[in-house]
Amino acid sequence: MFDVCVVGLGPAGRGLAHRCTTAGLRVAVVDPRPDRLWAPTYGAWTDELPDWVPSQVVAVEVAKPIVYTPNLRIVDRPYAMLDKAELFKTLTLDGATVYADRAVDITPDTVRLAGGTEIAARVVIDARGLPAPGKRPAAWAHGIFVDADVAAPFVPPGECVLIDWRLQNGTTNADPPSFLYAVPIGDGTVLFEEVCQGIPGGLSQTELRRRVISRLEANGVHLNGEEEAESCHYALDQAPPPIRHKGEVFPYGARGGLMHPCTGYSAAHSLRMADRVVEAILSDTDPARALWTTRARLVYWMRMRGLAGIGRLTNDQSAATFDSFFRAPLRQQQALLSEHEDVVGIGSVLVNTVHHTWPFRWRFDLVGWTHRKRWVRN
Repeated sequence: MFDVCVVGLGPAGRGLAHRCTTAGLRVAVVDPRPDRLWAPTYGAWTDELPDWVPSQVVAVEVAKPIVYTPNLRIVDRPYAMLDKAELFKTLTLDGATVYADRAVDITPDTVRLAGGTEIAARVVIDARGLPAPGKRPAAWAHGIFVDADVAAPFVPPGECVLIDWRLQNGTTNADPPSFLYAVPIGDGTVLFEEVCQGIPGGLSQTELRRRVISRLEANGVHLNGEEEAESCHYALDQAPPPIRHKGEVFPYGARGGLMHPCTGYSAAHSLRMADRVVEAILSDTDPARALWTTRARLVYWMRMRGLAGIGRLTNDQSAATFDSFFRAPLRQQQALLSEHEDVVGIGSVLVNTVHHTWPFRWRFDLVGWTHRKRWVRN
């Protein structure tokens, strides 16, 4: 009998298992490939990382990221790209019992593995991530890693572009919108990633790659065809566990509602929330109730309203909306982007964003009074 069994060793699951072992709990972990380094790149606002994460986990930090709406906006909040290998080494599993196998059946107190082993635990945590999104509102992205010297005309050393809504991707306002995310990784390359956010069904990898190449060429960055690439797609609308959760498997990380509906970020937030879950387990209380308070659920609901609005806008409307958002006070920006329970802050920024989006008629699309299914495909 274990205190905790964590199924899935992505950053969320491994981070939670690490904090459980640090707290002295008896921990079992299950993953088909527990020693495999994660494939995606991970970024975070520096202040999102918990205090127990060492500084070497940050591969690159940019003091003031840039946003193009197409107006140039400076965000006075440090942004970090994480060193996956260092983070993996930090999240040690010393003292945990590791099962390199696949879970085929999960109940609130047992996990049955493909090899026949059955694990018993007081608390079973499902941190396996999410299945393919299908037609759900999702983030779809294609990125190309470009040598930093080649990328310098577009993204000079010490800078990063969080969001670029300029129409340099070979599209018009009649096409489903996407933006560019361009960040230094810390290994001598810059990741240029075209992102389609919130649109059910998204865009194909072929189309996203075409768009990012168009942006690069428009800014004097020419590829040699040997650059590495990455692609990803994941649902953004995974809800937290229900209020009447007790007696069910506890989902955590992206599977448990910690995927930010408006940004697609989950790694840093999942690391930050791990200790709250550990405290609940130590006190023998429901971790879902401890993590998902009434205020946290209300914040999630308001973020989902933001996701719905993003998913029905044109490129010009998206640019105007983001311009309004990034003119808000930093505390309000943080409330929407990062804070788990700041109901007042997120309510204020959502109202102000709608109020300051021009032309006035575009607000009807943003709140869903018109064009609710603009990009929905049959």
